[in-house]
Parts: sequence; C-alpha cells; structure tokens
Amino acid sequence: MTEDNKFVLRPSSLTELSDNPFLWYKKHILNQSAFNGNHNTVLGTLLHARIENIYNGLETNQDDEFAYLELHKEVITDSWLLLAELDDLWNAWLEDYYPHNPRPTQTEFNISFEPIDGILFQGTVDALIGNDTIVDWKSTTKTKSSIGDYWMQLYMYAIIARANGYNINKIRVV
Repeated sequence: MTEDNKFVLRPSSLTELSDNPFLWYKKHILNQSAFNGNHNTVLGTLLHARIENIYNGLETNQDDEFAYLELHKEVITDSWLLLAELDDLWNAWLEDYYPHNPRPTQTEFNISFEPIDGILFQGTVDALIGNDTIVDWKSTTKTKSSIGDYWMQLYMYAIIARANGYNINKIRVV
C-alpha cells in the first residue's frame, strides 16, 4: 500500500500471483515475506548496477559492490564465486550487447498507472530505447524458450508505459 492507501501491483509479482496465490497473498497483502534474496538476486542487482553505471558515465565502485555483498552475506554461500560469475556476465554483456545496440534513452526508471481508483500498477523498467522499446536485463541461466515467466511482466510494463505516453511496440529480454 502507498501512503495514500493505494494498493500497488508490481508487474514482477504477477507470475508469483498466478503460480502461488496464497504465497503472493501472504507476501503482498499480509506483508509476511521471509525472502531476503539469494545468490541470483544479488548477482542480478550487481549486474544491473554496472549496466546503469556505464550508461550514466560512471565507474563501477568495487568497494560499493563488496559492501552490497556484505549486506547480503546471509544468502550468499561464496562471494568469490558470485563475483566471478558477475565478471563473466559483465564481460559477455560488454562484448556481445553493448557495442552492437543503441544507447537507451532511459535506464532504471519508475513508471506507474492507476487504471482503477485505488489500484496502482507500478514498476521499474530496466531500459527504454527511443520511445518504443522496453529492454529487460536478465542474468539467468534460463534458455530463450523457458523465459515465459518474464513476458507477463514485460507486457505489463508496456501497458503502463503506453498509459504514460510512450509508444511501446517492442519488448526485448537481454
């Protein structure tokens, strides 16, 4: 709920709602979530930060990364392994994606839409290219055919973005 008592529905939680409504209810209605992250969520957050930094002309600060790892040490079994995976993903992104694709017009920005009084769809878009393409960065081992869970999330981002004046006609998972 927001400060003005609007219920917030995030596109990233829609698959969870569909797969396990009771768990979703406990987490998002009763605020009884016990999930504090895991190896993959920490890895994804660090990768997103590096991508955002490069597009904003900032250097990645390793001290900040180590501090983030320290904050999440209870869910990480091997920090050095995580950092090695991060470097592998980062190098692949730098070689395979970055030089061959257009620079986003916006990165990591919040959007929201209230289609019904009191119900707010809200989320963070990883990147927007031009005014028509939403990009979602994924640090996953899933294959292209098994990332179906993300499509509902991305379609919701597209609907919210269109409600905010963006002319979204493409969605990319990278």
